[in-house]
Amino acid sequence: MFGANGAAVGVQADGGAMFVAGMSEVEEPPVNDIWTVPGEAHLLDQWQQEDHELFARVSTATYYHQLQIQDFSRAVIEDRAPMVSGEDGRRAVELITAIYRAQESGEAIRFPVIVS
Repeated sequence: MFGANGAAVGVQADGGAMFVAGMSEVEEPPVNDIWTVPGEAHLLDQWQQEDHELFARVSTATYYHQLQIQDFSRAVIEDRAPMVSGEDGRRAVELITAIYRAQESGEAIRFPVIVS
């Protein structure tokens, strides 16, 4: 991705980062592999190390679900919207459904997608 200042940010996508939340672990953390934001480029090695340390400490099968549940609970207590709404979740399911249907049919999929 390139911003208005020409800086590039990228996440390594060919490692073992694929996982199914709640069902499997991440084999290798997805780490930033490009970071040319002026004044921050020297921090890339530090951030990669922090990502590796985090993924060595947590169970990726449950960690992100726990964060979502904690935020939802706080949202109820604090009478605010959660960081990820039900609508956000619905859109994510719709997008994944469209990807699967496009792959199966070889055709473009129009939105909204009826998820059954």
